[in-house]
Amino acid sequence: TVEIPQAVRSFEPIGDFQAHMQENAGFEEEYHSSFQAPEARLLVVDDVPMNLKVICELLKSTKMQIDTAESGKECLRRITQEKYHIIFLDHMMPDMDGIETLKNMKWVAENKNTDTPVIMLTANAIIGAKDEYFNAGFDDYLAKPVKENELEAVIQKYLPKELVVVLGDAKEADEEEYGGFDMRLLYKKPGASVNKPQAEQGLMHRLDFLDARAGASYFAGSEAIYREVLKSYALGKLRDEIVEYYEKEDWKNYGVKVHALKTTSLNIGAVELSEFAKALENALRNGDTDFVRSQHENILKEYDELLEKLREVLE
Repeated sequence: TVEIPQAVRSFEPIGDFQAHMQENAGFEEEYHSSFQAPEARLLVVDDVPMNLKVICELLKSTKMQIDTAESGKECLRRITQEKYHIIFLDHMMPDMDGIETLKNMKWVAENKNTDTPVIMLTANAIIGAKDEYFNAGFDDYLAKPVKENELEAVIQKYLPKELVVVLGDAKEADEEEYGGFDMRLLYKKPGASVNKPQAEQGLMHRLDFLDARAGASYFAGSEAIYREVLKSYALGKLRDEIVEYYEKEDWKNYGVKVHALKTTSLNIGAVELSEFAKALENALRNGDTDFVRSQHENILKEYDELLEKLREVLE
């Protein structure tokens, strides 16, 4: 601990710093990926619809064909129907987690994806986790919250090169297709200012109950993606699932859903709720169900207040 003496020149408030930051916060221009791959097929497996929404929105401009599955069981069905170039598989899922799903994939007789790279999606990106996932048979892992540059990098690493059209090539192709029109007008540099209607510019200010700047940063600074993810969060079924598993005293799956609340809340900038969920998750990991029982109603109250505020803003 370091104590630094500081003389106070005046006790008169100089302003609301947080309000000033929110008022002047803005979004970047519409996000564009660095490549396109319209012939590529991806499967994304995650039990939380919002997480699926995040990846689909981040990859929308790549024009890839993306299928989604909300459980390990659905994943096992999907791999018998389609051949994918990459499979993203979440770790923490109820009933059959990501590691169990990968093991079961090897025993599926009609599996069309025996040689498909499988990437672990995890919020457990800590020292030693990488070796654990590689030993389990995963080709790589991607940390949550997923960031667009890391997502694109791992996709380009494992996609067959002939399927990838990098942005420079895409611009040349577009210029040829559109008769020499200068497509650079559409592919602006990141950070360029964009004129937006006044109502849209106020979104960050209306989200003053969130760390909206941090939330938007996970979605390439794109207001459109951030807004869609907020809708998915506000309208999701995660709350009902948490209550269901609590009433059953199914602590394993309750922990999975609290883990999901931790990561999705962090994704949108609800840092305090994310930390609360993390505390419950850690308590369950240590077998402290008494702490969970004492705090369950409190976290639901905080969760409900956040959902109500979000719905007001989005409406």
